[in-house]
Amino acid sequence: MIKETAGLILLLLLSCTGCIKDTARVTEHLQTAASLMQEKPDSSLYILKRIDSDDLSRRKDKAKYALLYSQALDKNYIDSDNDSLIRIAANYYRNHGSRQDKMLANYYWGRIQFNAHDYSRSIISLSQAKEDALKLPDYLYAGLICRGIADIYNITFNYFEELNYFEQAYEFFKKANADRHANYALLSIGVAYNNQREFKKSEDIYEQVLELARKDADTMLLEQCLTMYANLCMATDRPDEAKRMFLAVRNELQSELSPSDLSYLAYAYAQTGHADSAANLIRSAKQRMPDDIWNQTKIVFHEYHIHVCNHNYRDALACYEQVVSIQDSILHNVLDQSVVAAQRDFFQKQSDDERHKLIAHRQFSAMAIVILFLLITFGIFYFYRRLQIKNLEISKYMNMAADIQTTLQNRNIEIAGMAQLTQQLFKEKFEFIDKLGNTYYERHNTPAEREAIYNEVKKAIDNLGTDKKTIAELEKIVNSCRSDIMRKLREELPTLKEVDFQLLCYFYAGFSFRAISIFTKDKIENIYNRKSRLRAKIAASNTLNKDLFLDEMR
Repeated sequence: MIKETAGLILLLLLSCTGCIKDTARVTEHLQTAASLMQEKPDSSLYILKRIDSDDLSRRKDKAKYALLYSQALDKNYIDSDNDSLIRIAANYYRNHGSRQDKMLANYYWGRIQFNAHDYSRSIISLSQAKEDALKLPDYLYAGLICRGIADIYNITFNYFEELNYFEQAYEFFKKANADRHANYALLSIGVAYNNQREFKKSEDIYEQVLELARKDADTMLLEQCLTMYANLCMATDRPDEAKRMFLAVRNELQSELSPSDLSYLAYAYAQTGHADSAANLIRSAKQRMPDDIWNQTKIVFHEYHIHVCNHNYRDALACYEQVVSIQDSILHNVLDQSVVAAQRDFFQKQSDDERHKLIAHRQFSAMAIVILFLLITFGIFYFYRRLQIKNLEISKYMNMAADIQTTLQNRNIEIAGMAQLTQQLFKEKFEFIDKLGNTYYERHNTPAEREAIYNEVKKAIDNLGTDKKTIAELEKIVNSCRSDIMRKLREELPTLKEVDFQLLCYFYAGFSFRAISIFTKDKIENIYNRKSRLRAKIAASNTLNKDLFLDEMR
């Protein structure tokens, strides 16, 4: 409601002020006309007519005005065949403006060329527009463009390509959620199948369109579908069904039949034996003879069939000769405009342009590589000279570096020797304890004369199992020689029990199962089981040093 009120106020102002000449106001009104184009094309056309195009100074404004004016004429069903205005827009938007403007300019140029029966140029303009529409993407206009190309192929009797482009139009309209456009495109697909004499496919589509038209209460679609369906019935020798459909359009939908449809209905009456009705209808059709040559051919051809049905062979021959004459004219017109060749030439030119662009790009790339190579060579030479200058300064420090390196190597040798010694001490100390543990385990029932040794060994072993200080010292030694493994274990697996930490410490120290059995006063089988359980628990965890924990449990 607000938009309508604003538009009305604007129109009143325009009518009061006359032609628009001020540049700023021209730009403003061009924008207003563009905003009204889809919903109120008649208002848009009114605004554009009030603009004095001779006072447009900027090429940008002239191109915009030319495009909008051509678009407004088309949307108000005013078929123009003069391309002098739209040519301004097409030439400007070829190298300026947005891709959308370029697409629209080519589309409406193609529409005007179609109205002028210049089908070869029209199909080229529409093909260029389709390319830009798909790059945007604008599926609504892609559908409109494909519909326009299909119309050209229909007029030039290339029914295979007609079907191809109507199917493309239907898919694009569905992508754009333009259901009404899609329904009409579906009807056109049915007509294209009928033109190819694939009547079963055509009839199936007509039935589908009739259902859609009744569902949406689209009387215009219903009327067009019924007339096309009636034509199909005539082509498949079903004149009674054709009459029923034509009469439904005229009586139920209250729509006037076209001269071509009247001739079809007359032919249907003639086939069913109603000669007087056929004569009246064909006379009415001839009185309203259309200007386009194709519909003239249909009417005369149906008159020929009516004369044959009535056995008026002299009049039939006259009509037949007239049909042949008209068809010759159509044939010459089609041969003069090979749209297939035109489109093929367009795509060939497009391919050539792309190839030239590729060659130019390669030449530019080669020059860039040469320049880059020269720059790199100069840079290398410059830095080489700089390096030569600094070589003496660097060599002065080489001896100092060599001395430092020798010192570091000696230190590394010393550190390596200390590490090896530490590992050896670790191994010897705990191997001794391990050996005593094994001896104790095997001979703890020997005679009493070894009791003193046994008690001493037992005390040392008991300390490893129960004395907290000894255990802490053991853990400290293990950390020192095993990459802080116990510290990491306690930090990353804090949920383990203290007895589990103690058992793992024994394993990391390298003690055997027998020795650990003595330390913990537990059976060997239990030690095995506890080790398996701990290994599984560590393996299932997500700790950082999981591999270290498992590798050291040998």
